[in-house]
Amino acid sequence: MVELYPEIASPWAGEDPLPSCSALEALQRQEPYTNQVLAASALAMLARLFRYGTIGHHGAFYNAETGRMHVMPVDPELRRRTQRRSRGLLKKFQPEAA
Repeated sequence: MVELYPEIASPWAGEDPLPSCSALEALQRQEPYTNQVLAASALAMLARLFRYGTIGHHGAFYNAETGRMHVMPVDPELRRRTQRRSRGLLKKFQPEAA
């Protein structure tokens, strides 16, 4: 996922890269149990990969408001388009050299 969406791992993206200092601040940033949902999904994907040697999707996006998960199918053309988009975004999020 980071290869396709490098901005999710960029310390320059988003409001504040530091962890929340209070429980209230953490809850305002993210719905409760979101990490558990994502971890269970990643574990299931890895289990299928190890068991069958292949998977049909790269990852997924989870919408806590609707409770739905949208998978990203393995699609070479989609991957090329996403990587081109990501390169531009990564340049946007990197600080300029001093």
